[in-house]
Amino acid sequence: MCVPVDERVRQFIRQQVADGIHNVAEVQRHMEAYVRRQLLDRKQLPSMFNRRFYPQRRDYENIVYRAMKSVVNQENMRYRVDEWKSADINMCYLPAVRGS
Repeated sequence: MCVPVDERVRQFIRQQVADGIHNVAEVQRHMEAYVRRQLLDRKQLPSMFNRRFYPQRRDYENIVYRAMKSVVNQENMRYRVDEWKSADINMCYLPAVRGS
């Protein structure tokens, strides 16, 4: 049985990557504290084996990789737009913002 990772957990991991935390073990440590203290505050905590709130290492690796790839693509695009502007090419660049 494959349980998808909760979207709030995914978003928290993406935010950690955006904040510069790329180490999977570090992200996992922050995530466990987030689930305990903020996400499920004053509720009964799920089992540590519940992948919805406690993803496996491979899940973390995949989410971190995709988030890093997105950040790199955004930075590359920003660099290219700056090049085009210096070459007098009329260009408008609006970077993607998650959660909007």
